[in-house]
Amino acid sequence: MLLHLYTLLSYLATPFLPLLVLKRWWHGKEIPGRWLERFGISHTKRPRGKLVWLHAASVGEVNSIVPVINELHKVRPDWHFLITTITVTGNQAALKGLDKTAIIQFLPMDAPPYIALFLRRWQPDLALFVDSEIWPNLLRSIKKHSITLILLNARMSTKSFNKWSNYPKTAATLVQLFDLIFPSTKIDHERFANLGARNITYIGHLKYSTPPLTYNEENLQQLKAQIGLRPVFLCSSIHHGEISVCLSIHSSLRQKYPQLLTIIAPRHPEDGKAIIAAAIKQGINSTQRSKNGKINDKAEIYVADTIGELGLWYRLTPMAFIGGSLIDHGGQNMLEPARLACVPIVGPHIHNFTAIMEEMTTHHTVITCADAAAVAQAAIHLMQDAAALQSYKDNCLKFSASRENILTETINTLLKYVDENTEK
Repeated sequence: MLLHLYTLLSYLATPFLPLLVLKRWWHGKEIPGRWLERFGISHTKRPRGKLVWLHAASVGEVNSIVPVINELHKVRPDWHFLITTITVTGNQAALKGLDKTAIIQFLPMDAPPYIALFLRRWQPDLALFVDSEIWPNLLRSIKKHSITLILLNARMSTKSFNKWSNYPKTAATLVQLFDLIFPSTKIDHERFANLGARNITYIGHLKYSTPPLTYNEENLQQLKAQIGLRPVFLCSSIHHGEISVCLSIHSSLRQKYPQLLTIIAPRHPEDGKAIIAAAIKQGINSTQRSKNGKINDKAEIYVADTIGELGLWYRLTPMAFIGGSLIDHGGQNMLEPARLACVPIVGPHIHNFTAIMEEMTTHHTVITCADAAAVAQAAIHLMQDAAALQSYKDNCLKFSASRENILTETINTLLKYVDENTEK
């Protein structure tokens, strides 16, 4: 009943959805010239042969499927790949890292007419969704077209599980649309099973298999030359609500280290202006990377408001505060800095990475803090104690190396299922 109501409302809303896209474009959340993709319209031709469609909502999910596509491309070189994203930043990340391997598109909105156009255009043979992407109309349309549907790195937060538990029949109908589910953690495995999912295989979190973030060596050397011997602290993947918090951490660290440079990399590049404005208001000298700003002796804050350069910042700093964790967002990927021997420091709100955090904490690869003051104290401790810092850095590298087989097992299981399913 609920699904029928949802579909009906989707049909009724369809004529008004272009206004939503127009609003998003006005606020800089759409790429000019590509808004038709939101309606399932594309002028890109479908390649001949088997087409595998991977959907990854945003940057984090895109990063997690890069090794999946690379591995599939190795073992099935005749396959073609289509990637869809929801966010502009996710799409740009895909274009930067996978444009030579795959076709990059935006996911159409979850309205039946747009989905029909999309599926008619691309006719995928296999659909791989990542994380927690459950769009009722889209999933049901995929199954109506007899397309094999697999959910990779499946996550089910406590909030989502409690919500879906109130509608058991609807939840069961949706999760049973997936032919195969790879949960990211054992907790997610249990939650999907409780909601009625049937074919679930737990191997491990795909984020463990994500290759180290890329970087430009020339840019790294230029930045090192600009910074010199100054101590550096990084605030990474910072959300809008954490801007003032990061400036507070910076001020605390500057009291101990007057020459400190703090790099702030916002989760959303458009927040660069807000960071600069907040810094000016507090009398903090800052410079902005997107404006080609340089790091001079007077610069206290360097706003790294660009896309696809986290690998650069993690290689430039020995430790980093990971955003989304001092506000009730759930945290951001703390494996990325750890893989590059950059010690992650996080706040208390890490519910999006609970299982990963438990493992990392056990292996002494992450520092958890209650508030901004504790983050500053943790950073000061690592700056003062070289042995402690090196121990954390070594643990980060060992922990990352110990989980490199998850991708291979996932790919082997996926291909085995697809091959057997195709033979039938």
